[in-house]
Amino acid sequence: EAHNVIPASAQDPLTLAATEVAVATAAEGRKFGIHLLVATQRPSKVHPEVVSQCDNLVLLRLNSIGDVRDVAQRFSHVPTGMIEAAPTFGLGEVLFAGPIAPVPLRVDVGHRFSPEGGADLPTTWATPT
Repeated sequence: EAHNVIPASAQDPLTLAATEVAVATAAEGRKFGIHLLVATQRPSKVHPEVVSQCDNLVLLRLNSIGDVRDVAQRFSHVPTGMIEAAPTFGLGEVLFAGPIAPVPLRVDVGHRFSPEGGADLPTTWATPT
């Protein structure tokens, strides 16, 4: 939960230090090949300078109308109607936008192929079932 590590306003020295590093990495890291993956269920609570550096959006269901509005404002390159549909997303529905998907796409992600549990994948992992 990124909003716990890089909040919009840090309340303690450790969180403030982590936020400062994340802001610097988001702003300067790309030229060194360093990218951040920022994941949260409350995007409006993440530091705005970090979110402003996010070019890609991978959006799953959002329940808060405030968060929907915030995401629509911060990712203005995505049609507002596509973001406003986020509260209706079902299991596996995702909106991809930005360089990851040059045209914003709402997709249905299927079931996983690999077994859960962290073990090595067998060589037959890609064989259709």
